[in-house]
Amino acid sequence: MLLVICSLALNEVSVDGGQYTTKRTISAKIKPFISDDFLNINEKGKPIYKYLNNCNAMIFSNDENCLHIDTSSRRYYVCNVKISTNEIEQWAKNDVFKKLWFIAEEFADELMYHFIYNVKIKDESVYSKRAPKTLDLLEMIEDSKHDLLQELDDALENKTAPFDDMYFRGFISLNQLIYFVRTQWKIKHVPRKLIKNWLKENSKPWNDGKLTRQIMMRDQRPRVHLLDDKDHRANLKDLTEGELGELADQYYPANYKEHLMLDYKMKSYEGSYKREMPAFETTWNLERAFPYLMNLDYEHLEQFTEIKRKAKVESKNYDPKKYEGKNPYEVDLIIREKYKKILVKEFEKVLKKYKPQTAEAILCNAIDDLKNNSGHNEG
Repeated sequence: MLLVICSLALNEVSVDGGQYTTKRTISAKIKPFISDDFLNINEKGKPIYKYLNNCNAMIFSNDENCLHIDTSSRRYYVCNVKISTNEIEQWAKNDVFKKLWFIAEEFADELMYHFIYNVKIKDESVYSKRAPKTLDLLEMIEDSKHDLLQELDDALENKTAPFDDMYFRGFISLNQLIYFVRTQWKIKHVPRKLIKNWLKENSKPWNDGKLTRQIMMRDQRPRVHLLDDKDHRANLKDLTEGELGELADQYYPANYKEHLMLDYKMKSYEGSYKREMPAFETTWNLERAFPYLMNLDYEHLEQFTEIKRKAKVESKNYDPKKYEGKNPYEVDLIIREKYKKILVKEFEKVLKKYKPQTAEAILCNAIDDLKNNSGHNEG
């Protein structure tokens, strides 16, 4: 049996404009010569037949972004030449290439002997594994991404819209993300499959191990991807479908709602349970709160602080008879929950006061205020 070994050399591979689709097409056409076990041989005037694939491929290009390579690509060893054009021209002037060609042509047998008998390969199994991951490979993978995916990566990493802390709650649905891209980034024809795959790659699994989870909003039941599970958002996985839906339904910046539901967690402590903040530094909390405190009216700040102060005082001076059978940590939990409800109720009251209202609502609130004032005067 005659075994034919073929060396496939592609020179000056390039794509004008670096179009995403064109690069994928070129890469797809090259792939069979590298990965298929058999190739179709189509000789002129003869039937097509299959032959064992013995091709070894080498690709050369002056364009560093000449092919489409993604994270699943394991056959390419990418190495960019770090020599400048000026250096290459200087080599040519110094007849370096002429000397190299002379050695290759006149001492071919000696070179072959050297590579076969003198060069030692420590681990030949590397040739049966995936190609080494070089920095140049990783850079080409990043450059091969669709422009939209690069924008999404950048937004997620830097917490900018649609993943900013103002409206993003740590999870998002496919349709929500497509709607944002279409309306805010003004991309009319959004590649749905592209975004769907991006969400899969960046999603954190929910408690059941799945990448999506259905939540219960007021008017819909979308399946959402968890993209941020750091710090307090690690507790998102423990919320019910309804609680997640309540977060998603917040039509205004809902930081307070999110932290209200997620900031605290139960931790076992000597057989009981202690109410604790997640494991992050107090400095981080201060940095997060400071910009909001700076903009908060002093009257409101004093109003909310007073409620927190009362909770602390009661927690330190509670009557043990009222909490028989409870240890200090359990009592602290009960008191915190009690005043948290008071704080939320007070916050909603203040928020309602400043929200746009109908004329009827304004009139009703004015009547209620008059009744309250008259009651205080009578007292």
